[in-house]
Amino acid sequence: MEVTVVLEKNINKFEIADGVDFIYIKSDKFKTFQIYCSFFVPLEKHTVSEYAILAGILECACKKFPNFIDFNKHLEKLYGASIDGISSKIGDYQVISISAEALDDRFTFEKCNNIERTIDLFYEVIFKPLAEKKKFEEKFVEQSKRFLIEHIESEKLDKKTWALLQCERFMCENQKSSIPKYGYINDLKKISSSDAYSAYENMLKKSRIELLVTGNLPNEQEVFESFKKNILKIEREKCFDFKTKIISEVCSIKEKKEKMEVEQCKLVMGFRTGVAGYNSNFVKMMVFCSLLGGIPTSKLFLNVREKLNLCYYCSAKYDKSTGNVFIESGVSFENIDKARTEIFHQIDLMKNGNISEEEIDITKKYLIQRLFSINDKISTMSEWYANQFPYGILESPEEFLKKIQNINLKDIISCAKQIQLDTVYVLTGKNV
Repeated sequence: MEVTVVLEKNINKFEIADGVDFIYIKSDKFKTFQIYCSFFVPLEKHTVSEYAILAGILECACKKFPNFIDFNKHLEKLYGASIDGISSKIGDYQVISISAEALDDRFTFEKCNNIERTIDLFYEVIFKPLAEKKKFEEKFVEQSKRFLIEHIESEKLDKKTWALLQCERFMCENQKSSIPKYGYINDLKKISSSDAYSAYENMLKKSRIELLVTGNLPNEQEVFESFKKNILKIEREKCFDFKTKIISEVCSIKEKKEKMEVEQCKLVMGFRTGVAGYNSNFVKMMVFCSLLGGIPTSKLFLNVREKLNLCYYCSAKYDKSTGNVFIESGVSFENIDKARTEIFHQIDLMKNGNISEEEIDITKKYLIQRLFSINDKISTMSEWYANQFPYGILESPEEFLKKIQNINLKDIISCAKQIQLDTVYVLTGKNV
């Protein structure tokens, strides 16, 4: 049954089928429009690699334009339109996204139907990919596999990224959220063209699907009906419920040390908070984490790095999908224990309310300024709303801003008392 929900003047949500939504963010401030289709599937070790390569396969060609050169020539005819695919993850779920961006009809010569033509191509890419006898074109499968393998291998070269990933994987080793978003190299190498196509069919049948359009459509109903027509051709299965496993209690602190060829040691600490999604305490935890180590005036930056000079960098990141907080720093070997002690000292100070109103105001202003910038680009506006889909809300940056403004000292102290150390990961040189 089709359901229309009018959320505010410029946001409309249409429910097409179980687990399939169409969302239109109307805005005439941009010269381009963007269409963004996301497929949400559960993160599983045995399927993550096959799903991950789909983004790279679908963005390259379709039956109508089977040649890569012809495909890109057609994009040029659409005033330099672009189509991109990406594999990501949110909590316990993998997300395969295909997006297209093109010039708004108002800014084309003779105001031609560039939006309609781009959307037609976009639907061709998703629903009529280049495949024969349930097999994708071999060269595109191999190309996508090669890209993902190179990306996975490059993670180990960036030691800061590697340390954070290793801490998360060790901390969440018994949770789905520890599964890497790009899959596993050995599994990727084994994937055949038919395996990839089978994953594509499963994605269409079993995933939760969100189509998000941002811009100034001449006729949103036509775009909606076209999407609906394509979806209803698929024999969809009953959709799963979004539910990421959230752990708030820590039984024992885990510690892991790894040695590699590094000039600078890495210290990463993972904390459990139990605050995830868009629940009532999410904004409080976000402000707390920013004040602790998320902005240039944070406690960790000004004290651990600048004042005491114990590390080269020191920051805190909050993952709202899992409720985990990661504090990461680059340190010399002799300062690892000192930095760790001082980080806990700063958290203890916050637990005891050693926070000035000025610090809180600066942090809130910094976050609010970032919220203002979301509406400056069509890509960031689309991403803002797309990231809310798993949580069943569509909240504007302006609405979110009001929640930040209401955060006070009591809220931050409460958050400081709530975080619990779960995992300590240290990456050191081989000779220390």
